[in-house]
Amino acid sequence: MEVIRCDLQTSYGRMFEAPFEPTEIHQGIQAGGWKKAPGNDGIGRESYWHNLAIVREDLCDVINQMFCAGTSRNNKNGE
Repeated sequence: MEVIRCDLQTSYGRMFEAPFEPTEIHQGIQAGGWKKAPGNDGIGRESYWHNLAIVREDLCDVINQMFCAGTSRNNKNGE
């Protein structure tokens, strides 16, 4: 049996370690279902959707801090 090697370019690996961008946060909110809370806090998608212009940068900072500290439930790849 032949071993299959996966050699990724270094730039691809860095993409998965890069901080989240506000556009990624926006895409994540758009992908969620209505009347659903994306986290344990119970704050629904509608709240984020209607207030995104106000909280976009702060929300991005918080998510990046949680991701870097390892306190988020899911990683950036959704695993």
